[in-house]
Amino acid sequence: MIHGYRLKITDTLVAAFTALLTAVTWGLWWATRRLVHGADQTAERQLRAYLGLDKGGFRNDADFAQYEVGFRNFGTTPANNVRIRLDSDLRDADDDRPFTIGPEFQSYGPLSPTQVTVALADEDRSFDTAEWSSIYGGSKRLYVFGEVLYEDCFNRTRSLKFRLMTEARFDSARRGQLKFCPDGNDAN
Repeated sequence: MIHGYRLKITDTLVAAFTALLTAVTWGLWWATRRLVHGADQTAERQLRAYLGLDKGGFRNDADFAQYEVGFRNFGTTPANNVRIRLDSDLRDADDDRPFTIGPEFQSYGPLSPTQVTVALADEDRSFDTAEWSSIYGGSKRLYVFGEVLYEDCFNRTRSLKFRLMTEARFDSARRGQLKFCPDGNDAN
């Protein structure tokens, strides 16, 4: 007994119940907050633009070599302010130097869902018969690599880095497909 006041059992139960109710309410608020945050992240992953490689090819004419790389928006919203930079290098098959991409971007504007755009890059020269024989024989590889920057509908800058290489197969006109390299491909 407290001086001048008698503590009733019902007062104790009401106080305990109020404390329990406060704790449960706080727990529900915290769980709801996490759920809303998770739903926002899921919505962003489902709705954003996803740029990826669609195809890659090359051809060697008498005066120049040309590479084409197709990019597709696999997402459900447009990719805005799409910028692409391409570069190429003919290397020995066992050359493991890092790849350096040139500084200049080509601007392609927006890319709608499922839309494809093709970036072209030209060499200032064509490859001679000995170079093509070494590519076909597997001692050299022609690499086409680069980076794509774009903004998604949430105004976040996204990037796609890619590296393609020649297969040891091409037709008599020295045209062929490019395939993915085992490394050098990354997206966010």
